[in-house]
Amino acid sequence: MLCGYVSGDGERGNHCVAITHQLVEIAEFKHFFEHFTFDKTAWSDRGKRVEKYITVVIALDLVTVAM
Repeated sequence: MLCGYVSGDGERGNHCVAITHQLVEIAEFKHFFEHFTFDKTAWSDRGKRVEKYITVVIALDLVTVAM
């Protein structure tokens, strides 16, 4: 709940609105290409390794405001 002072049309007061967030996933796929990643491991501080793909997620953050 978001509350604040709002003045408009000569009206003054404390108006509250409820805000909700919803994450909507549109697509998820793997993009294939070779690239290096660096993760610290037990046997190496650098931890350089070759990865062959990344996972791509396309999503929308829907914000709904109810007054």
